[in-house]
Amino acid sequence: MATKSWRQIQAEQSKHTREQRETTKARALRDLELERMTLAKLRRARDLTQTTMAEATGMAQGDVSRLEHRADAYVGTVRRFVEALGGKLSLLVEFPDAPPVELDGFGDPVEDAAITKPASAKHS
Repeated sequence: MATKSWRQIQAEQSKHTREQRETTKARALRDLELERMTLAKLRRARDLTQTTMAEATGMAQGDVSRLEHRADAYVGTVRRFVEALGGKLSLLVEFPDAPPVELDGFGDPVEDAAITKPASAKHS
């Protein structure tokens, strides 16, 4: 009777293709490397209060609270919040059939405006 390796048995019994298993494994490893936090947990980890964040962002304290608890927010508002914490916001796009891509165009509004101005407007 021939013996089979665990990989052979797993491949034969799996409902997923090898590519799907590799993608799942890669995503799991990446998730282990990335720490995930809500805005409120991130603020607390930086030892800042909502009042301090309100002053740093120019928002009211109640608006900071609402931002920390909402599921949907403007990218610019989240960017301003993260920058007030001393960080930099980046957006990562993930597709099941391709490596992750960092999304451009949501950085500093002044830089973005300079990038999108026509060449004639840049030199005036």
